[in-house]
Amino acid sequence: MAFPWVCSHRHFWKWGTRHAFTSETPGSTYEAMLSIFTITIAMLLGTARAGPADGAAAVLSRYPRGAVPLNEITLEAIAELGASGSEDDVSLLADLAAHEVGGVRSAVAFALDELTSRLRYASRSLYSEPSHRQIHAWLDGKMLVDDTGRTLGVEEQRAVAYTRIALGHGICEHTPNWKAIAHQLEADGESFHALQQYAAAVLVGEFDALVELEAFGLRGERMVLGLFTSLPAERQQSSPLLAWLQLHGGTETVALFSERSTGGSALQRAFSLDSLSQLIRSGNLNRATTAKARHSLVTSTRDPHAAVRTLARAALVEIDG
Repeated sequence: MAFPWVCSHRHFWKWGTRHAFTSETPGSTYEAMLSIFTITIAMLLGTARAGPADGAAAVLSRYPRGAVPLNEITLEAIAELGASGSEDDVSLLADLAAHEVGGVRSAVAFALDELTSRLRYASRSLYSEPSHRQIHAWLDGKMLVDDTGRTLGVEEQRAVAYTRIALGHGICEHTPNWKAIAHQLEADGESFHALQQYAAAVLVGEFDALVELEAFGLRGERMVLGLFTSLPAERQQSSPLLAWLQLHGGTETVALFSERSTGGSALQRAFSLDSLSQLIRSGNLNRATTAKARHSLVTSTRDPHAAVRTLARAALVEIDG
């Protein structure tokens, strides 16, 4: 399952193609910031031009472009827009950032970052993670298989469904400046497309992007599991996602690898057992989850493939000391 998600926006992987990209690069930072925020943001923060921010905008608007003086009054006005301004003030700050110089420009840059961050977090508060009902509805009548033809297990299918729904059924090409692009997309009110940028960064091992996904209320572990399961089988073992799961995985990771340890090829079962062994040794699992992982290793000592049985027994010897 190599991300068979049909999309029609920036950088998306198409159905039936692996790493076939179309590219449309978003505009500059200031161009993106000048766009109108979604109406839902306006509902949260309000668009009424009253209060301190209104007065601050009036103060700064008095001066010709490029001629705002550096003094206590203008610095206070700039700071006020950053602290309490609305989406209506983004264009003013962006214009100041583009035309002012020196200390004024520095203060504006800080205020613009503060304002857009507040608007971004307000937008994130409106996002809801996929519900059990949504996951069940999307999976109803479907049989998900990987690129080897293996039918995915229940835990794998749930993880894939969760991730797919969370990302709006798309994912994009990773770019080095993913964070700036994603923040621009959020400023444009395009939350799903921003999430796809963050997910693309996670795919290549930039796990600070996982913090961004979690800021939307998404479960990081389940997102990583869904992305990992969607990779071609031959890429899973070398993926940074596997290393992350073996180090940071919890109950959901153990459930998924326990399921995989009894299905698929002998190689897939073997590296699932190795992952369970590493999870136990990490010391991060609670008692019940450790017991579940160990039970899977014990069960695999009766695997039909000799190499898998040997691996399971060796892992138990190492765990038990």
